[in-house]
Amino acid sequence: MRFRIPLGLSLSVKHQDMLHKLYTEYASFMLKAAKSILKDDHKADDALSESFMRIVNNLDTISHLSEGQVRKYMLIVIKNVCFNMLKKE
Repeated sequence: MRFRIPLGLSLSVKHQDMLHKLYTEYASFMLKAAKSILKDDHKADDALSESFMRIVNNLDTISHLSEGQVRKYMLIVIKNVCFNMLKKE
C-alpha cells in the first residue's frame, strides 16, 4: 500500500520515494501505537493520516537521521498527534 499524496501537494520524486518507504516501514507500528492510546480504530486511522501530513513537512530533517532515530521520531509524532486529539475531546 502506498501513501497517497494529497491533492495540491507537490513533492519531488526523491521525497515521494522517501515518504513511500517511511509509510511502508512504519505505518503499521504507528497505527498500533495510536490504537493503544486512542482505543478507537477510526481515530487511530485519522491520527496516522495527520501524522504523515506532519512528516511530509519534515522530510529533509528525517533524511539526516539514523534508522533508530527515525523510528523514535515516528513514534513521537504519532503520540503527539494522539495526545492532541485527546485534548480536543
